[in-house]
Amino acid sequence: MSSMIMSIFGRSNVPIITQEHNLIHGGRLFSAQISSAALAAAGTLLMEMIVPAGIEIHVKPVAFYNSLAGRFELLEAPTITDGNSAIPILNKKRNAVIASNVILWSNPSAISAGTVLDDLYFTTLFGSNVAVNAVDQEWILKPSTKYLFRLTNNGGVASTAFVKLNWYEVKL
Repeated sequence: MSSMIMSIFGRSNVPIITQEHNLIHGGRLFSAQISSAALAAAGTLLMEMIVPAGIEIHVKPVAFYNSLAGRFELLEAPTITDGNSAIPILNKKRNAVIASNVILWSNPSAISAGTVLDDLYFTTLFGSNVAVNAVDQEWILKPSTKYLFRLTNNGGVASTAFVKLNWYEVKL
């Protein structure tokens, strides 16, 4: 006796979904963001991520910025004073009860050193809607390590900006 696979896509068709899509369904994809309606010229938007021991983080950062010039950086293990405000972490499956193990802070200070993993400069001729979308640039972050995501306004005027992180966690 043979069996036939049936799906909403027809006979013998099995839908293929991305890893991220599968993780959302499993309640294991997380998201957090910080923003500024008017990031001052030479101002920075800072997000600190603390990865605990025994966990590997697979993160895809996304940044948006609408001015003449900017810079987006990812620093590993910088010397840093923890931020002053916890950033809410959302499970992308809204009825899931799984919580993230990372800690996120906004506005860390006394930042120095660290290994630069990503350093993206961007500019526009017209000063509007520059998006640094690093969705295909996944980083696998080390356990027991601090990371800094930094967006800098290199333009001459205040601009709208945000940094968003999407990630999943793998226990080692």
